[in-house]
Amino acid sequence: MTSRTMPFQKLVVGERVSDFTLPSIDGPDISLRAFAGRKLIVFMWASW
Repeated sequence: MTSRTMPFQKLVVGERVSDFTLPSIDGPDISLRAFAGRKLIVFMWASW
């Protein structure tokens, strides 16, 4: 498994974030760039 982590960056409301890509449940990867110009809520969690 390759690491897809990025260094922690503090975010501020309204600030642009770096583009990232994650695998979707349906198969193809999804890029944050695909949602440019639209409001988006990204919810991430982990159960280790």
